[in-house]
Amino acid sequence: MARILVAEDSPEIRVVLRRIVQLDGHECVDVGDGQAALDRCAAESFDLILSDLRMPRLDGLALLKELRRRGRAVPVVILTAYADMNTALEAVRAGAFDYLAKPLSVEDLRTTIRRALETDAEKGEGTPDVSPDQWSLVGRSPAIVAVFKKMARLIDSDAPVFLFGETGTGKEVVARILHSQGPRKSGPFVPVNCAALPEPLLEAELFGHVRGAFTGADADRPGLIESAHKGTLFLDEVGELPPPLQGKLLRFQENREVRRVGSTASRAADVRILCATNRDLDAMVRSGAFRQDLFYRINVHAIHLPSLRDRVGDVPLLFRHFLGRACGRTGRSVPKVDRDVLPRLEGHPWPGNVRELQYAVERALANMTGNRLRADDLEMSPDPARPVELRTLQEVERDHIRAVLRHCGENRSEAARILGIDRKTLLRKLKDA
Repeated sequence: MARILVAEDSPEIRVVLRRIVQLDGHECVDVGDGQAALDRCAAESFDLILSDLRMPRLDGLALLKELRRRGRAVPVVILTAYADMNTALEAVRAGAFDYLAKPLSVEDLRTTIRRALETDAEKGEGTPDVSPDQWSLVGRSPAIVAVFKKMARLIDSDAPVFLFGETGTGKEVVARILHSQGPRKSGPFVPVNCAALPEPLLEAELFGHVRGAFTGADADRPGLIESAHKGTLFLDEVGELPPPLQGKLLRFQENREVRRVGSTASRAADVRILCATNRDLDAMVRSGAFRQDLFYRINVHAIHLPSLRDRVGDVPLLFRHFLGRACGRTGRSVPKVDRDVLPRLEGHPWPGNVRELQYAVERALANMTGNRLRADDLEMSPDPARPVELRTLQEVERDHIRAVLRHCGENRSEAARILGIDRKTLLRKLKDA
């Protein structure tokens, strides 16, 4: 039996919906507007929400978006008499499980309820989410629950946080949640990949430069640290910072001032710093490759992101999450899933962790024929005991993009749509591959 919340401003329709839900053996709670639904969700857990689109105080789309902003991944089905494609697409983009037009077909409603509950077969609400456009932090395993608890303690802090774990485990997702839910949420979130640029360019990117500082510097330009003023600077792969830049970052941590390349003037910047790495920074400190004093500065609080191998029980939840989101993004219905798909996923070693699983789901949808997802669509080894070649996440992403392109007949615009990125980003990734 599931707990289903009905949000509908028409008392007559509420009675009908409640009756249908109860006849199917579920518990039903009904409210008359979106704000009342939001209040009930704050105090109770639900397995599914049926929400009218047009309601007083808070409409259905606003309710859905606010639930997602608060990290609630409970499936939401939007019901409306305003049956136009723009509304349907907006609901899907906001993360709706499905969209039904009034007058409702009882059979369609029952089928949709059943699909929603099957897709979220593990009963209970979801876990912190960033947005429909981000791959999300989902799970109920002890390893990931420990991460959630640590995050909850640090949400209201302004202290530096050090995130460590393998590539693809969700370090940037955690950083974005800490920013978007914290005291600096109204300020910018500025991510920097410290491994992406050579030292001279990285220094200018971080600290900015003045006109004439080097060849091509034809105007003054603020750096990313200044751009993060009143917000959060996320330094990914901080272990790749060269020693001179480690020293400059330490000085900024100590006095909260930056000096642009080629300038002697200091500029104040009020920034919270979050750092991440997949390297053993303790060992780098011992070997002298990373400054101990800087390490102490950025490691005030630490969060370890577990590998997917250490939270295999979360694979079904993540699979359903990515499947529902990918279908919503492309406007297709959630397919039926063969029973041998989950064992295949649970037996895979996932060297690329959660991001690799996301790619596997998107690739399977691209390979799928009809409305049934089969294990062969995953393009993974069926034998869990068979040694699997460990690849970098960049290789996993490259192969995934190529598979989607093949499926689209090399149509790059269509491939970008399926991948959830713009065409310019796709072209850049193809160039880098």
